[in-house]
Amino acid sequence: MVRGMDEMRDLVVEQGGGAGVGFDGVLEREWLLTDGSGGYAMGTAGYAGTRRYHGLWVPAASPPVGRVVVLNSVFETLVFEGGQRVELGSAVFRGGDGGRVVVPAGHEWLTRCVVEAGEEAVRWEYAVELDGRGVVEVVRRLRLVEGGAAVSYAVSVGGLVELRLRPMVTLRDFHHLAQAAYASVTAEGVDGGRLRLRGKDGVDATLGCEGARFEASGDWWRGVWYPVETRRGQDDAEDVWTPGEFVVVGRRDGVEAEVTVGLGEGVLGRTGVGTARKASPSVGLDGGRVGGWLERAAGAFVVGRSVVLPGEDKRTRLATVLAGYPWFADWGRDAFIALPGLLLETGRFDAARDVLRTFASVVRDGLIPNRFDDRDPDGAIYNTVDGPLWFVHAALAYLEASEDRGSWDAWLGGACVSVLGSYAKGTRADGHDGRDGPRICMDTADGLIVAGDAGSQLTWMDAAYGGVVFTPRYGKAVEINALWVSGLRGVLGVAGGKPHRRLRHLWACEVGMEEVERLAADAFERVFWSEELGYLFDHVTEGGADVSCRPNQLIACSLERSPLSVERRRAVVGVCRERLLTPVGMRTLPVDDPEYRGVYAGPQFERDGAYHRGTIWPWLIGPYVEGLLRAGGMSEAARAEGRAVLEPLVERVSTTKYAGGMGSLAEIYQGDQEGGVWMPRGCPAQAWSVAEVLRVWRMCGG
Repeated sequence: MVRGMDEMRDLVVEQGGGAGVGFDGVLEREWLLTDGSGGYAMGTAGYAGTRRYHGLWVPAASPPVGRVVVLNSVFETLVFEGGQRVELGSAVFRGGDGGRVVVPAGHEWLTRCVVEAGEEAVRWEYAVELDGRGVVEVVRRLRLVEGGAAVSYAVSVGGLVELRLRPMVTLRDFHHLAQAAYASVTAEGVDGGRLRLRGKDGVDATLGCEGARFEASGDWWRGVWYPVETRRGQDDAEDVWTPGEFVVVGRRDGVEAEVTVGLGEGVLGRTGVGTARKASPSVGLDGGRVGGWLERAAGAFVVGRSVVLPGEDKRTRLATVLAGYPWFADWGRDAFIALPGLLLETGRFDAARDVLRTFASVVRDGLIPNRFDDRDPDGAIYNTVDGPLWFVHAALAYLEASEDRGSWDAWLGGACVSVLGSYAKGTRADGHDGRDGPRICMDTADGLIVAGDAGSQLTWMDAAYGGVVFTPRYGKAVEINALWVSGLRGVLGVAGGKPHRRLRHLWACEVGMEEVERLAADAFERVFWSEELGYLFDHVTEGGADVSCRPNQLIACSLERSPLSVERRRAVVGVCRERLLTPVGMRTLPVDDPEYRGVYAGPQFERDGAYHRGTIWPWLIGPYVEGLLRAGGMSEAARAEGRAVLEPLVERVSTTKYAGGMGSLAEIYQGDQEGGVWMPRGCPAQAWSVAEVLRVWRMCGG
């Protein structure tokens, strides 16, 4: 049984002893700290990095994007009386036989890793055996502070002559890998225990360790191996530079020290113990923090973005939602699927309004961006058909939860009507290579939305690589039209059955909104329901219907204003329970489908080919459970079944029993188990995975 969500306890991974998971196990468990601006720290419980994206500090140079790996790691050497030297750091290298070599071998002394419940911090605890003198306890603790990161140390007893701290740096874009032959990192002293680093691409940083002396010994550690990149079919090794060592002189009563790092000229101000500030999961936004690991996980994705609002000439910082850590920026579709769970269920109404306004400020021809650019904070890509409809869905949920009619009347309602009116009239998504983009429009015969073509990927199943679209879903897609009807009904309901007079010009379609809603609602089951199959077609084109059993139909089951009858909601939920449900989410195809791909690994072409053809997505448990509740009349029996379905995922957030993100939920799980284990893949921490589990867990009374 899952603990109550208000009973937050530290997340602890033991490496040794009867309860320990071993070094393989600690490398499979990943922690995450975030700073509220798009920057983060991330790594393994075993301390050694296994991805190019791991680092003790990865700030966003152009918040919330432009992320740079500044501090990869710190390697520590303890020098004791009598000359015994002990190294605590760890890095993985590939051996001559292709196996793993760990140097330094600090993992041999590691006892456990702890993600602290009461702080935004992670710590590693070591038990060092001295020659004939017992055991010395050493604690390394990482926390993100205002403008940077701090790595602090505590050594429990005397006898330590020196604590030598070697920062490992690359100062590179977080997608790239550093190579000594091409990279350039230089160091120069600033004053005392502070050091200025200059990177090849104009990234400067300041390292400090108050009370320490610095011994320069610039050197490259070549061939650091990231085994997760190997599994992903990517380049998997890099060279990491070290400028030298900070040396802290030991004391008889034990030793404390702290390494701090910030961008530029030392934005941390005075370095040293005591200057670090505890970071809230929602720092810089609403400042709120609610109990429970799911709620804490939710806060990690809420960050700030600077935008220019319509009619203004200055930039305003508003909240947005990062789709996942470590590599995603803010995606419209993800943001609005996640918004009810991340922000409304946690009472962050101000942040929810900000996210809606951030995207409403850049509506173009009725479209919101599929995503903002990873490097250009003002760049946006408009190539989604469902993102704008999820925007309308989230806007209506926000209005209901917050009762903020002022924002609705001032700008939010207009944005929603603009989206729906543009869809009714017809609009175009962004095209590729300068070509006209695929069309999104209403079929005037039945009021349903038609979108895309054989070469486009406008729905959330958007994997494409090398000119191959792996899940082409053009034409009339089932969840698009369920969201379409729901959005029309919701906006009409807010307006008392017809668009507000002030918003009528934004509808921009000759056929009235009321008539379109009636046409589409009447046509939905006629077009999508298959009596023979007993479930909904996934999408319909002029050439016929896609009969694949896919989880997209669950969205039609879950929507309160869905055009689907209760009887057919029950039928769809039953089929998906039987064919798609797993303990960690919904498969995207059943295992007996000829297109099923159960392994998510290898080069990008292979991974993208499996992404939506069998791979399991935790976020889809949200539509499944809500559909289950609505099909069951919100009865206690339905709620109990929903809680039972959700418990394996809630357990993955609130315990460390399983491989994956500590205190968060992965983007995906592999369709096939490995050795009886559901293995997480993709991003270790994904916004809509956390959000949808949190949202429906609350609906079930959890």
